[in-house]
Amino acid sequence: MRIHLPVALILLASAIPAVADMETPAASVPGATAPAEDGPGSASDDSPSYRLPQSHGRSIYFLPGSASLDESAVASVAAAAARLQADPGLRLTVVGLADDQGDAGQGDELRAERAAAVVTALLELGIPSERMSPTVSRDEDAHQCISEYCRQIYRRAALIFSRSASR
Repeated sequence: MRIHLPVALILLASAIPAVADMETPAASVPGATAPAEDGPGSASDDSPSYRLPQSHGRSIYFLPGSASLDESAVASVAAAAARLQADPGLRLTVVGLADDQGDAGQGDELRAERAAAVVTALLELGIPSERMSPTVSRDEDAHQCISEYCRQIYRRAALIFSRSASR
């Protein structure tokens, strides 16, 4: 059986958060909302009606070329902060991602800015920096996206909760 790469990426991207955070589904995180039913890329990004998918407990979405947190992203960051405050044994890895639009240098910078925006917001909510690890991911398959839906998967920061190593 052969699966086209964009379909495989969508399937993989939808499975990663569930694997990365097996402890608590997004629906049970206080204040978290489910992603928009129509999914990413419901309109073209140069359309005035462009809408981001709802950020939720494990993904924070951004507009093309932006690292600014919108209202649903702020709510998701607040939910992540509440979760971290309630469980001192949790750590958070914030992975900045970007689509393949623009040159490679811009993408690298944008990935870092997205992770930093989330970490900065969490710091402002009282989460100590030693409980967070910002990082970036450069997915080589992003350049094969031909649809807005596919590119939207990469315009986000992924939140990966994990347990601290016992000492």
